[in-house]
Amino acid sequence: MNKEIYYVSQEGYDLFLKEIDNLRDLLNRSGKDKSESSISAVGDGWHDNFDFEESARDEKKILKKIDDYCKILNNLEIIKEDSKDNNVVKLNDKVLLKLDYEDGSSEECIFKLVGTFYTNDLEEITLNSPIGKAIYHQKIPSITNYSVNDKTIKVEIKEKII
Repeated sequence: MNKEIYYVSQEGYDLFLKEIDNLRDLLNRSGKDKSESSISAVGDGWHDNFDFEESARDEKKILKKIDDYCKILNNLEIIKEDSKDNNVVKLNDKVLLKLDYEDGSSEECIFKLVGTFYTNDLEEITLNSPIGKAIYHQKIPSITNYSVNDKTIKVEIKEKII
């Protein structure tokens, strides 16, 4: 079996563990809500009790997410930034990229390469994303490619933004 390894920085690893803890806290709150809805209901507490049923569904979703995160946790590998070369793309660098698409269109954008597992910021890309893998440790300036949905995108790493 070939398992996928996800690369993260120490900070990214710590944030991932914190997210698992947050999910466990959410699970505890959901359990309390389910218990309270059962106690406050008439009859046996769970028949025809929408709040109880909703809490049970939420609890199952949270348990599934915790299970998924724990499986991913076993595949996280912490990387240490060892390059002292300022002319390569490293973690937490902001770089100006020119993306050339197969249809002839292109765009320039600025991204920050981060060592977290996921990001909520549109201006950040993770090391595990296709573009993150393509630009990590590449010379500045240089040209590389990455593929998404069977389409190849040419990436020109133009400069580091300070």
